[in-house]
Amino acid sequence: MSSYKASINQKILRALKSLDQAVAGMDGFMDTKETPAILQMIGGGKQLSKNIIVNSEIQYLLENASREDIALLVKSSGYPEYLNVDRLWYKYRDQLIKQVKQEEFQYKNLVFLNLKHEFLAADAQYSKLDGLLGRSYAELKVDFFKQTNPITKLHSEQIKAITDCSHSTLLRARAGSGKTTVIKHKIDFMIRHAGLLPEDFMVLAFNKAAAKKIKNDMQQEMGHSTFENARTFHSLAYRIVKPNGKKILFDCDDGNNAKQTELVASLLSEKLDDELKQQIYQFFHAELESPKGLLAQKDYDALKINTNQSTLKGDTVKSQGEKWIADFLFEHGFSYSYERCWYQGKKGYYPPFSLMVGSDYHNVVIEYWEIDEKAPVRNAPEYGGKSWEQYRNEMQRKRQYWKNWNQQKPRRQIFFLEVSITDAAKGRISFEQILKKQFASISVQVKRRSNDQLLKEVVKNGSPKLAKMCTQFISRAKKAGKAPNDIQQSVAPKDKEKVFVRLACKIYQRYCQVLLERNLIDFDDLLELATKKVNEKQGEIELTEAHEPDVSLNQLIWLIIDEYQDFSVPFFNLVKEIRQHNPSLRLFCVGDSWQAINGFSGSNLKYFNSFEQYFPGANLLDLQNNYRSQANIVEQGNKFMVLEPGASSVAKAEQVRQPIQKYYINRVYVEQRKEFLHEKHPDYHFLSSETKNGQKRSIDSGCNMARIFKLCYQLMSQHSFIDTQFMILARSNYQAYGYETLAKFKQKLKKCFGHKLQYFNDFDAQVECTTAHRSKGKEADVVILLNVNKKHFPTVHPDNQLYSVLGVRCSLTFKEEERLFYVAITRAKQKLYLLTEEGQESEFLDRIDAYLYQFN
Repeated sequence: MSSYKASINQKILRALKSLDQAVAGMDGFMDTKETPAILQMIGGGKQLSKNIIVNSEIQYLLENASREDIALLVKSSGYPEYLNVDRLWYKYRDQLIKQVKQEEFQYKNLVFLNLKHEFLAADAQYSKLDGLLGRSYAELKVDFFKQTNPITKLHSEQIKAITDCSHSTLLRARAGSGKTTVIKHKIDFMIRHAGLLPEDFMVLAFNKAAAKKIKNDMQQEMGHSTFENARTFHSLAYRIVKPNGKKILFDCDDGNNAKQTELVASLLSEKLDDELKQQIYQFFHAELESPKGLLAQKDYDALKINTNQSTLKGDTVKSQGEKWIADFLFEHGFSYSYERCWYQGKKGYYPPFSLMVGSDYHNVVIEYWEIDEKAPVRNAPEYGGKSWEQYRNEMQRKRQYWKNWNQQKPRRQIFFLEVSITDAAKGRISFEQILKKQFASISVQVKRRSNDQLLKEVVKNGSPKLAKMCTQFISRAKKAGKAPNDIQQSVAPKDKEKVFVRLACKIYQRYCQVLLERNLIDFDDLLELATKKVNEKQGEIELTEAHEPDVSLNQLIWLIIDEYQDFSVPFFNLVKEIRQHNPSLRLFCVGDSWQAINGFSGSNLKYFNSFEQYFPGANLLDLQNNYRSQANIVEQGNKFMVLEPGASSVAKAEQVRQPIQKYYINRVYVEQRKEFLHEKHPDYHFLSSETKNGQKRSIDSGCNMARIFKLCYQLMSQHSFIDTQFMILARSNYQAYGYETLAKFKQKLKKCFGHKLQYFNDFDAQVECTTAHRSKGKEADVVILLNVNKKHFPTVHPDNQLYSVLGVRCSLTFKEEERLFYVAITRAKQKLYLLTEEGQESEFLDRIDAYLYQFN
């Protein structure tokens, strides 16, 4: 007999003895020593505790053994013959079950009585009895919560988290599961039932808005007017350090690094000698090297499709060959439009470069082909999923397009220039010579601008971007505990990275000197100083300001951390140090690994995924129920993240199930013919123009933005303007020339509604235009996600490869882009619209069920 089977048999035999004694009315079955201490101190609890534990074994017997099993076991074990199995089974089974239930009811009331009397002390003792009560203690606490809050609308999984008193808890809360609700009600419950005060809690959030909302809700919604202790990590560190005499280099409420970037920009200007100018020029002139061989083929293909290259002009293009063309055009004084939309029927055609050469319209188009037509071996394009034959057919169609154009429009001839990877394979210098010959073939002589002129323009265009990159480099380096000299010694031998790291380290070194000279501290310094001070003072630190209740680190009872998936090394070190000197401090962390989208700021999912490793004995809880979104949105979010670890969401919202709708922007018709277009024409308000020198001209030559505005207008018009909340999301703040921010996008969209604005209750309050990153934690009835195209979802910033020396990896970037898309699509409560372009669809669309729709 296996040890497992033997243990089961022993359990059943023990239960049989308990059953026999219970039927015979015997008392004193249990030794007093077996009675839990907490129950010995409770009047009337001693005998009840005996019966409950006896009955738990009876229940085990009834649930795990058949009558035949018991008879066989009795016979084989030599159990006394006077025990009549049939009599016990048939006559007393129902009676015993009833007895068990009655005594459980009495025990439940006893538990409730003691939880009301002294919640934390009783909880500590009762939690040790879990598994002896016939049902889990956590479920009993759910009943207790509902009894003390009879009108609650909270659900069982939320209540289990609210009433949990573990020393360390991680609440894994999926999108729309009500994690903020749990935080508020947990504090409220413990204040009302555990005898705690508002100042016994500290809530740490990662941005000022979230902290402020929790604080306001606790004061106004939950009725705790003295609750003040919801803050950001930045604010906590500031309160601990109290850096008198030192100036702060960031917004201490939310860690905004604008001041830090401003300082770095000034250092770039300060050090701007000829050598530094050459380094900046060299940096933007160099291309990123391919990481092929370091990645799996699938990851490499995705990287190639979605990674851009930065140009001397300051914009981005999609390949090395295109970068060489863009830099050549810039150096030789040509103005170009990148991927301007030319239409082939309803399907957009986006050649890389459209130029105005001696003309007031785009009269030169340059294509860069990704295959070698003349090679004996027909190798497919390196990425994109097309065969050599498919790509070649596409090339032929594009060539024919320009032939047809010139035949149909003899007065607006287009010169079509072609280069390919065959030309690029010969090297950059040779490639540029080929470009010169191409221009000479259309009678255009090229001349390179002077070095002084180029240096001046590149430095002017590139310095703001470079300042942001250096700021991020410095912050990442400080979080990793690396000094400039340490980094320079370990840099990988890649040209662009080498140039950047050498330049960034020079700025980093000067940055550290300036902080000392000017008595400044940045956020990374502040966190480190806060951790050191907690250690030095052994946690005896007052956080109180004049108008607030007394709060001391060593007197805190509960530390609650929101958005725990964004935890990083400095945050962990600070929390660990606080707990070192306040070991009884309970830790309650809330987060969602599927919404970890702040890797750029140094967050690390290891603290979430390995929570039990960092906090031994931790309790892990799940909030899976989604009360925000209709079922199909929840299911598609699960489907998209199916390969990620963790439990899926469960749709609970009472919303009508609706399909996710996909629309092709390039199938939207916008009237552009001057003879039909006037101010009263419906399409007039979708067009964008500007006036310069008294001349009005279009700033949306391909009408791509007009199509987006028209489609947004049409989609929003399908819903009530009175009370619907709309959210329009984009991957980045920049949309196009003239719409450099989503605030400008919203202003234009508002004008598109014209007289229909009167039907909105408040357009500005009902319509939010924001980025996918900033949408986290928000929701709306209707969500419209813009530009679900290649290079938008996902976007792989070319800069990421430059930080590899600090541990940034391409594979981690892809994962974060997936999580960002998940965040975006799970903001919608009722309706989700995805806007893309035919032929440019994001690979993410292949992983969800989105159905194509079109307006007539």
